[in-house]
Amino acid sequence: NSLREGEETVIAALPLYHIFALTVNLMIFANTGSKIILITNPRDMKRFIGELKKEPISVFIGVNTLFNAMVNRPDFAEVDFSRLKLTLG
Repeated sequence: NSLREGEETVIAALPLYHIFALTVNLMIFANTGSKIILITNPRDMKRFIGELKKEPISVFIGVNTLFNAMVNRPDFAEVDFSRLKLTLG
């Protein structure tokens, strides 16, 4: 599936003052009308994974250490990634 303007739900788990997060989340996805879910403290894995469970996401932007921390939690298996189209790291 290709990305569709105004229809994507994006997880923003990186601080927006970082140039990578700023470019991808704000300059690309906000500019195309995507819904961006800002994760203010991705180190709080219980709350973070709880946010991921609330609604299907189509784009996930993160870093390797974040991805590694997530997959090492049992509750990560409960997240619905059926609509995931793109992951950037």
